Amino acid sequence: MSEMDNSRREELYTEAISLCRGSANEENILKAQQILEEIGDYRDAAIYLEKCKKFLSHRVGCKVTFGNYEGKDLVWTVMDADGDMRLLLLDGTVANVPFNEESVNTDWNSCTLRKWLNRTFIEKAFTLKERMTITIKLHKNDYDIRWKDGNGPDTKDKVYVFSTVEARKYFPTDEARANGEWWWLRGHGDELRSIQAVYIDGSIYGTGIIVNTTSCGVRPAMWVRVSI
Repeated sequence: MSEMDNSRREELYTEAISLCRGSANEENILKAQQILEEIGDYRDAAIYLEKCKKFLSHRVGCKVTFGNYEGKDLVWTVMDADGDMRLLLLDGTVANVPFNEESVNTDWNSCTLRKWLNRTFIEKAFTLKERMTITIKLHKNDYDIRWKDGNGPDTKDKVYVFSTVEARKYFPTDEARANGEWWWLRGHGDELRSIQAVYIDGSIYGTGIIVNTTSCGVRPAMWVRVSI
């Protein structure tokens, strides 16, 4: 390899690393990946190339494996992107857990499901290194105009379940929401001890089911940071 060739590789390498360390968006990372593939085995280009591939494997619509619960790898769909953060929604449900263990008036802020997801589930399903990539986000518990009562205060969680608004945003049709089983949402139904859920055919059961029902599945959602 001539001195001129090495000089050009160094120039391209510097450009690729600058793209990796700059704004983490798909366009920049894709360009960095192409440059790194072009320069081949040069300095630590191979390490950055793998990081680029990991970042690009988390594009919206992609399937990713993240965590393991009771011996089963967890497969998620990337639903949304915000900078270097990605919204993951589990494919299917992880377990049948009541929204609240007692049949009393409750909301997402005070329910036992919220505690289970952010304590028991997160500690069992993810390693410490994996947990460090899961971010705390503010979640709006919007007022449902069909019913007189609100859905409680907004909350900050690492793991949560979709609201009705989010379920409709990310799954515009019943067919898209359907996965052959019930799964909890986090807005109340026609009374404060009932919670809305997605029915097996994907329709949203707006009147809700009693909070301590044990036959409804949990479909966790979370925002994770995918760093370069």
